[in-house]
Amino acid sequence: MNDLNKIIADAKRNQIISVILIVAGIFLTLFLSFIGVVLAVIGSIILAKTRNDLKNKVGNKIAYDVLGKYIEDLNYEPNGSFEENIFDRVEMDFPHYDRLTTNDYISGRYHDLDLRMCDLLLQQRQVHSDGKHTRTTYVTVFQGPFIEVAYDKTVQSPVTLSPKGFSLFNSSIETESEEFNKHFEINCASEHDAFYILTPQMMERIERVHDLAEYDLYINFNKDHLYIGVNNHNNSFELGMFENNAEAIQSEFEDDLKYLLNIIDELMAGFE
Repeated sequence: MNDLNKIIADAKRNQIISVILIVAGIFLTLFLSFIGVVLAVIGSIILAKTRNDLKNKVGNKIAYDVLGKYIEDLNYEPNGSFEENIFDRVEMDFPHYDRLTTNDYISGRYHDLDLRMCDLLLQQRQVHSDGKHTRTTYVTVFQGPFIEVAYDKTVQSPVTLSPKGFSLFNSSIETESEEFNKHFEINCASEHDAFYILTPQMMERIERVHDLAEYDLYINFNKDHLYIGVNNHNNSFELGMFENNAEAIQSEFEDDLKYLLNIIDELMAGFE
């Protein structure tokens, strides 16, 4: 921790210097445009390099240590991803998107369950035109964890749950719980298969996860795997702009992981 704290202290100093250069550069562009631009560019380069070094030397090391406390046979790839076709193969009923980005790929064993996770960013293209010029921007429609957990049941028809009112499907199955129906769209080719999974106990657990997640929740029971997406607008295991010390980073990363594992624990308990 002492070595990591020294790296953090050096990084904080470099970040402060880079911010000063950027601000000074922006100010000087009003009077000495060339010098101002040069200072701003130098500051931006220092800031980007410092952030990259901090992530590689500190963030990834602490993330790996934290993950290893809870996940066996751990594989952690900060720039890794699931196989490309998984988001086409698994019907998550996510909002329409045109661009998909993932990072922080994690795989291993958790409580004897095969587990995979990553951070997922989905963005929708928007085209703006004033009649003369056209520009394209991207709006984030989903940002948060995407989780895959293996289980020992076999679902004949995938069961998809998505936030009420945002489903891309045309119809939704209704349960006897008005509260559950108020929160979720339920889609499945077979009502029998849907209710095979959505027992009263499972629906109670899903409601708990809905409260625990605090954000839009997407779930897919797919054959022998459970898929979970939480649109919590968060990128897990990421460093803030100015980190105080390694202990604070470790505590923050551990909170991120426990948040995800609690969601998994609740849903898997629904099968018991």
